[in-house]
Amino acid sequence: MTTTRISILDAALVGACCLLIGGCSTSPVGTAAPPPASNGPAPVAAGAASAAIVAAPATGKPCSWLTQKEVDAATGEPLGAGAPTMANDCSWGTKDFAAGVDVTFGDWDANIATFRASGKPPSPIDGIGDEALVRTDAAGSFLYFRKGSTAYSINIHGPRVDGLADKGLSQEKILAAALLGRV
Repeated sequence: MTTTRISILDAALVGACCLLIGGCSTSPVGTAAPPPASNGPAPVAAGAASAAIVAAPATGKPCSWLTQKEVDAATGEPLGAGAPTMANDCSWGTKDFAAGVDVTFGDWDANIATFRASGKPPSPIDGIGDEALVRTDAAGSFLYFRKGSTAYSINIHGPRVDGLADKGLSQEKILAAALLGRV
């Protein structure tokens, strides 16, 4: 039996965020913004969707915030190298997309509004960054946290994580601590 890793609500949130990101531009009419810098190999295919995060003007290289050893340990199996799928995220995954780690960053205030509108708002959680929220459901655990006004999300999925009682939240917390120490 195959477990679906993304709920319909998550897919709708990701789609809405993509539309919001695509419709936003800081370039004057008639000029093109420079393409985002690449810090990794070609993007991971759609099977490794990351949690919905509204893009922010923040900059960074999410693929440099966690080590290969850390993401492999979080899922309990070797993952491919991290690759950005958008300018504000990074995904590490197995070739068959069965396991992976997704990291995203954006604007905290915009994300809080999105969470509240989702109908499935995350629950507060202590001990991570300036503020943290978690949403755990059949699709897994999604950890959202902030440092200053920047939002981050981490989602871990895979056969060795999905069956855990916390759906991988303890591993997400470990990665969040490592990430916050580097940004």
